[in-house]
Formats: sequence, structure tokens, C-alpha cells
Amino acid sequence: METVVPNLAREIEKFSYRNGLRMAETLTALLDYIIGFADPDGKPVEGWKYNQEQNEGFYSLMRCYFLTMQEKLKGDRWHDAFGDLFLEFGANKSGLGQVFTPKHICDLMAECSIGEIDEEPKFCCRGFGKRITVNDPTCGSGRMLLAADSVFRKRELPKPYLIGEDIDPTCCKQTAVNMMMHGCFGEVICHDTLTEPGEVRVGYIVNEGLYPFPAVPTIRRFSDPGRFVGCRVWNYRKTIKETEPTGTTERLPQPVQLSLF
Repeated sequence: METVVPNLAREIEKFSYRNGLRMAETLTALLDYIIGFADPDGKPVEGWKYNQEQNEGFYSLMRCYFLTMQEKLKGDRWHDAFGDLFLEFGANKSGLGQVFTPKHICDLMAECSIGEIDEEPKFCCRGFGKRITVNDPTCGSGRMLLAADSVFRKRELPKPYLIGEDIDPTCCKQTAVNMMMHGCFGEVICHDTLTEPGEVRVGYIVNEGLYPFPAVPTIRRFSDPGRFVGCRVWNYRKTIKETEPTGTTERLPQPVQLSLF
């Protein structure tokens, strides 16, 4: 199988064949398994239907993923293994026509979008203090956010708070796992950013366990909009717009925006 992550792809293919699963189904279940593994609250994964032997198989796949990422990140500032596998195994089945931005384009857009950071952070992010926020409202597998975080690291700037949003639940899971693996701080919200920007179908807070002292990477699941900076900012801007004169919202701090509608 020709892929940029041949070992992991081969293991997913073998596991799927052995258990009569589509590879896209295995990939999504593996994301659920990793998110459940990283959840410090120990919440059960909704709809989990696999037996003990299959659970052991998912554990082996998770270890293979960790080892793959460890190897890939020796030479790259960031790497999106799940995004590559998703495009290979399942994107054409979603009906959403996803094609993720190539890595070098992500790096270029992040460099151009971020520019010079010479102001104090204005957003207070629950559990992470005040931080510069970087938002991608159509985040896919989170590659633009990973590229942005790498720019902050390269310039030796304080870590930003990343906000990823997408309508596809599997893409949101990929972004959450990607952010966890790269030591990013932030959140991922599954919703339609055009019609329900203040709502949350399901969302993830990533790496609270790494702040303020490096400890254990975490992913926590929530459905309360009040937990998410992206939703709070939107609802606040909406309230101001409805109660104040035109132009007031322009005085609110603006996140760095990485994607265009």
C-alpha cells in the first residue's frame, strides 16, 4: 500500500481484514479509542461495540501510531498521520468532499497569517490563562493549526490557544488527537460554523494536563458551549452587536484567522 505512513496503514488494513471492518470504520474507532485513553475523567466512549480481543488490537494500533509519530517528528516540526490516512481510507465516503491542504501550503499560510506578534494576549482561556488565539473555522484534520503552533515555537513566542471548528465529527477527532500529540493547547468544536457558531454538538479541550507544568497530555469531552472560548466569543460579539451601536464589535480582540470561507 502506497502511503506516507506505511507501517500504520498496513496494521490498520490487517486489523480491518481480520475483524471484517471497513478501514474507515477502524480509523474512526481508533480515534475514539485514543480520545478515551487520553480522557482523565474516564468517560466511556459512546456507542463502543468492540470486544476484549478487538480492544487489545486497538491498543496495539494506538502504540503503532505513537511510535509512528515519534519517528516522524524527529525530522518534521509537525506531521498529520491521521489526515493522510483519512484521505486514503475514508474521505471520499463522507459526502463532504474533503481535500486537506498540503503541508507546505499550511506552513506558508501560517507564516503569512500570523505576521508579527507584538501585543499582549487579550483572551482569557479557561485553564490556560491569557493567550493569543488562533482559529480555523473549517479545520479538517487540524493541519493549519499545527502549522500555526509550529510558527510560534520557531519564533520562541508563548504558545497560542488553538481553536478548531468543523462540521465533520471524524475531522474534529483527528484535530483533537493531532493537537494532543503535538503538545498544543486549545479546543476543537464540532458544529456548523455558519449556522450554529454558538452551539456545540461535541467538543474537546486539549492538553489541560500540560499547563502550567508539563505533565500528562489530555483530551476532555464536553457539550456545554460555556466551556469553549470560540462559542463564548461568538455569543459575546452577538450580544454586543444587538445592544450597542454599529462598530462596537470591531473593538473586540480578533483571533488570528487561518481559513477562508
